[in-house]
Parts: sequence; structure tokens; C-alpha cells
Amino acid sequence: MGDSTRPTHKRHQAKTAFAVSLVAFLFASAAHATQPKNPSAPEAPAATLSEPPETTSIAAVGPGDEGIELSGRFTQSSMNYAKGIDWEVKNSLGEVLYRGADEVAAVKLAPGAYELLATYGNVHIDEALTLPPQAHINVNFVLNAGALRVLPRLKGLEQPVPPSYTRVFAVNGKDNGKLVASSRQPGEILKLAAGTYRVETEFEGGNVASSTTIEVKAGIIRSIDIDHHAGLLHLTWPGTAPAESWTVNDTETGGTTTLPATVSDLALKPGHYVLQADVGGKRLRKELNISEGETAALALGE
Repeated sequence: MGDSTRPTHKRHQAKTAFAVSLVAFLFASAAHATQPKNPSAPEAPAATLSEPPETTSIAAVGPGDEGIELSGRFTQSSMNYAKGIDWEVKNSLGEVLYRGADEVAAVKLAPGAYELLATYGNVHIDEALTLPPQAHINVNFVLNAGALRVLPRLKGLEQPVPPSYTRVFAVNGKDNGKLVASSRQPGEILKLAAGTYRVETEFEGGNVASSTTIEVKAGIIRSIDIDHHAGLLHLTWPGTAPAESWTVNDTETGGTTTLPATVSDLALKPGHYVLQADVGGKRLRKELNISEGETAALALGE
């Protein structure tokens, strides 16, 4: 598979040329097949597609057997079909006639005008196609895409740990600065167009976060493990009902985090902390130190 960094594409501008050229090709082929050959007459050149943004093949079929077949590949040189593409086929009224994620989407259609849509992560393809009578069309799109697998970890700590959250922002192309993917499942594979991205990870409730820049190449699934330097705190409420909320104050940075009482496990950067909560008109207060790779338990109550 080749590497490419062409940005995500949406090909509205190719619709008319693609459809018109395709129709011209089909009618020229049909005329060539049905009219008798004159050996003395010069043979007219076959019509061709005008720089199609995908590979297209056309076959003649009997009346009533018309349709299309949709597939995709990650790069121009990829030999295998890409999996996980979301397909939609709409008619000229905008009605969805087919929606699915088949590796090869075969859709039986009557002759007419259609809109083909393919989505793979932040890759969005939108093409117009006219299906003439007695024709079956295979369209294979080039996604120019890859994927990213992100695994946030707390260094030195085993599972279970607080839930993590990963966000991916584009830093080039038309999506520059936009959030293009997110996940709350560590290790989930995120589908992405080839390009450069900023990956941000954090753990729920705590003050641990990380940011890194990564390059996604077409046809390649890239995996990154992100180790956060932190300790783990488990909070209990003995002898009293939990407060509606409680605060964690980092005495070194002055940062304050307010959390609902339902959050009892959180990842914290190494440092000294003051925990406070108001319960029944009384302020509960405890101090503790957190070290990297440490699991600490604290009772905030009477």
C-alpha cells in the first residue's frame, strides 16, 4: 500500500462531468454493439470518462437487471476492498434507496439518476451517477484513508482505571481545527483520512491529560499507547451520606476540580491535594499526597 497525504475529499464538482461522460460512454458502447459494422467506414473512437475520481467498469445486462455495485479501497494501489464504509444510494428526489456497510454493496436499481454517498470516518464522498437502461455499473472509490488506534494508560497502574476519553482534531486540510473523531473505548480503531492530527486524551474526573501530534497514512492502521504519569485515588464516604459534589484542590498549581459525588475514582497528577465537601452544613476536609503509579484510598466523612 502506498502512502498519501491528500486531504479528505467531497467531490461535488465532479458530479456533472462524471454522469455525462458515463452516459456518453454507455450509449456509444450500445450503439457500437447494435449497429452492423461497415468495413469500409472508419471506426469512431470510443467515448471515455473524463478523469474519473474512481475506477468504474460497465457491463451490458438484460432489461430489468440494471443496478450498481459499490466498493472502496484505501489507496490507488490497494488490492483489497476496504471494510467499514457506510454507503447510501439516493434517487433524484433525495429518497434513500439503500443504506448499509457491506464490503461490496450490490444494489438493484431501475435506470435513472442517483446520488452515491460513502462515509469512512471523516472521509465523505458524494457522487452523481446516471444509470442507463440495460447497464450494470461497478464503482470502486479510492478513500485515501487509514486508521488510528489510541490506548490511553496510567503508567504503572493496572486496570480497572477511571474511564478515558480520546479526541482527534485535524490540523491540516479542509477540516483544520475541527474535532473529527472521538472515543470513550480505549483501543478503539478510529477511521481517518490521510493527514495530520492532534490527539488529546484524558481520564474522567481527574486532572490527567495528554496531547500529541500524529500522522495518519493511507492504507495503514497506526497504533499509539499514551502513558499518563499519575496516581489513582479511590474515595469513600463512611458514616455519612455523600455530598452532592466535592472539590479537589491541587496545592501546587492552584487548580480546582469540582466533581459529582457519584465519581469516586479519579486519576491525579503526582502532587499534594486537599479534598473538601459540604455535608449537612458541615465541611469535610482531607489532605493527601499522590505519587506516580500509586493507588490511594481516602475516607471523606465521619
